[in-house]
Amino acid sequence: MDSNEDTVTDFKTTIEAKEFLVNVAYTDLTGERRIKEEKVSFESDYFVHTKNSGRGSLLTYFFYIVIALIAIYFIYKKFFKKKKISKLL
Repeated sequence: MDSNEDTVTDFKTTIEAKEFLVNVAYTDLTGERRIKEEKVSFESDYFVHTKNSGRGSLLTYFFYIVIALIAIYFIYKKFFKKKKISKLL
């Protein structure tokens, strides 16, 4: 595609080959649907650090735990503040 259009997509692959074929389907300016087969070079070394193991990082879990503890603290504080006010009346 030699036009000025950009399209972004996400994909996951287990390809180990250096080149593979991709079918690109698009509609041109005249409204005609076209399918073009393109050869794509793939260097898997660039994607080593993007592999998702399905586990979150330790920092992410720590962040959620801290947020939960802060929320529990404020709920606990609000509950007992109301209880103290009702005892005084």
